[in-house]
Amino acid sequence: MVSLILLGIRTRLGAVACQWMCVAIAGFFAAMKFWLGLLLLIGALGYWLAIRWMDKNDSWPKKK
Repeated sequence: MVSLILLGIRTRLGAVACQWMCVAIAGFFAAMKFWLGLLLLIGALGYWLAIRWMDKNDSWPKKK
């Protein structure tokens, strides 16, 4: 599941950027369409959980 969430994202910084982008867009959509904003917050939660799993298991690619 983690690899599906982080598909195409190679660094922790990229994953954190995607997480905060979801939060920012969710805030925008929360004012217009509540359910779409809620879905994006669930996506941000998925990113947070995937980042936490990768950190615990030391699974980020090593820099050369």
